[in-house]
Amino acid sequence: MKKIYILILAIGALAALHANIAQPAQEPPYTGDIFSEGKTNPIRIENENLFLDFTPGYKASPTSYAEYTLLNPTPNTVGTRLVFLTHLAQDITVFIDEIKVPSTKFQLQTDSIPWVTEETKFLFKVYDAAGFSISFGPGENHVVKVAFYLPPGYNTIFTEMGPTYPQAAHALNMDKLSEGTAWYIYDLKAASTFQGGFGELNVTVKVKKGTELHPNIELSRQKEEADTEYYSGRFQGIPAPVIDIKTIKRSDFNSLGFTVGAGTGIPLNPVTAKFIVKGMMDICIDQHQISLGAEGDIFYPGLSLVLQYTLFPGGKTGRGYGWMYDVRAGGSVIFEVFPQYSLGFRVFAGFRAILLTVEIGYEITPITHDNQLRHALSIMVPVSF
Repeated sequence: MKKIYILILAIGALAALHANIAQPAQEPPYTGDIFSEGKTNPIRIENENLFLDFTPGYKASPTSYAEYTLLNPTPNTVGTRLVFLTHLAQDITVFIDEIKVPSTKFQLQTDSIPWVTEETKFLFKVYDAAGFSISFGPGENHVVKVAFYLPPGYNTIFTEMGPTYPQAAHALNMDKLSEGTAWYIYDLKAASTFQGGFGELNVTVKVKKGTELHPNIELSRQKEEADTEYYSGRFQGIPAPVIDIKTIKRSDFNSLGFTVGAGTGIPLNPVTAKFIVKGMMDICIDQHQISLGAEGDIFYPGLSLVLQYTLFPGGKTGRGYGWMYDVRAGGSVIFEVFPQYSLGFRVFAGFRAILLTVEIGYEITPITHDNQLRHALSIMVPVSF
């Protein structure tokens, strides 16, 4: 009964680990431009300076901002209530002409947003929002600044940021799974609620030094400070419905590792079965792994040197999928040095799920001290670090 209980716990732990790793991508929560609540209005967005700060990462910090120059082009006084949507409305601060103004935090059903269409996708049905009132005299303009935190999602599918399959199979690389896999979306569709139109958009993105950007709009690197870099772009009108940027902070995945394992050799001719333990040093090169080590029998004194080659089809992998599984095949040269000499060969194929690996092989030993040809099947359970 105790063994069954332990087995259930082990299966549960493996399932939990799989659940955590099995979501290779998560779209970021919605964050977007101001829009006029309820209906369109004649106000024009003359200019928007959008500063997106990616350096806080997953730590909420309202260091991003959108600064708008808004113009009332009509001869009439216009009053309106503007709304800014975000998943974290408590982090919003609003300034009008450099004066901080109060904003009302409330929840908004996404189906009540004026510019929502059937094609619009939201992560949540209810969003936090911040609303504030503003009034324009005839021909008057105001500068409105909204400071906010831009929450990231993540995307671990990209192979550009991932390890090779041999690297992913080594547990010591797993601590780098979540590094550098951020995904940011800032929505620009809200600007369609301004009947007066949209003029110029200036986008500046701040990232940690060494971060690669994969944006859907054209951004160029502008300057570098001690630990940060800046990218920017200038556009007439709205360049895309959303700004979609995935960042890559490359990790230095280990290419050296070691493997320990245990298994059994099942003889196909009258030879005693073996209960094998082994330890090997691994070198990962692209989709190849070369290992050198030793193995022996648990119950009978003996030592064999092993040179092994393993092929992992697929090359590089995404950080998400790569940790879940792999298939491999390879071969070994086994030279027994104690107590008698022999020279054998093993071919094998295997499959890994998370940390559990099983390799099934066929072993032939043509050179032995007693000149007997030996055949065996092998089943190995290795773990790589």
